This record gives sequence, structure tokens and C-alpha cells, in this order.
Amino acid sequence: MTAANKMPIISVVDAEIVWHVQTDPTLDTPFTGAWMDKPVSELTLGTVIVHPDDGTLERISAAINAEIATYKQVHRSQQEATAEPGAKARNLSALRMPKVAVPDIAAAKYSGDPRAERAWRYAQGIAELVREWGDIESTRRRRSGLNEVFGTEIRALPGLPA
Repeated sequence: MTAANKMPIISVVDAEIVWHVQTDPTLDTPFTGAWMDKPVSELTLGTVIVHPDDGTLERISAAINAEIATYKQVHRSQQEATAEPGAKARNLSALRMPKVAVPDIAAAKYSGDPRAERAWRYAQGIAELVREWGDIESTRRRRSGLNEVFGTEIRALPGLPA
């Protein structure tokens, strides 16, 4: 992934409906637009295209959880490497990052054109995962040892289709 698309825009496409979701968790709002009855090919140019119920929410959630497991493993290894000889495992501080669940997209209250509801719900689910990823990255970036391994910048949302 190049620097230009490190934080790509996701296009949630359902027939003639397109919702754009930003993957940069530092932005105030994840949504940058929604369109109906416009040329889908023009609206999705340069974006990552997903469709409702295509498994993207599950893939992103699983990829985030894999990253959490890696962060915890690296943190634990770093602590063990710097611990006093004979230190007990219980004295090492844990990296607290909760497991990320697949968002419940049926729970959000929708009002609008019924044709846009499926895409909107899926976009809401992606936006929730972007927010959770931002929280995880914020926690990671507060740990200097993890910054040494993974960098100081917010990493791109994992699990996006190529």
C-alpha cells in the first residue's frame, strides 16, 4: 500500500447506492458522501469497493483481533526481556486491548430512502470498526516499545480487500 492510499476511502456499493467511508480514525466524521442513481464506476474510482454482506466486516474484525494479539505478544516479549531476573509473570503489566466484535449493523436506527438502507447499515459497521481501530492504535502508540516495532504513526485499517 502506498503512502497515497495508506488510509483509503471505502465505497460501500449496493446496486446504484454508494456510501463513502474514510478509514482515517483521526477524522471527525467517517462519512464523506452518499449517492444514489449516479455512475457507480466514477464514484468508486480510487477507493476500496465492498458490498453489504460480502464478509468485509468479519474480515476487518478478525484482522484487527490478529493485530491486537500481535501487539500483546510483542509487548509481553518486551517486558519479559527487560524484567529483573526472577521477576514473576504476574508483576508484568498487561496490554489492555479488548477483542473487537463484528458490529451489529441491524441495531442502528435508519431513516431515509429505503433503497439506501443496506449500504448505510454496512457503512455504519465499517465506521464502527474504524473508530475501534483508532482506539486500539491510540493505546498502542502510548507504548514506546510498540512504537519501536510498529512505528509512531497510526497504521492503516487491517483486513481491507486488495
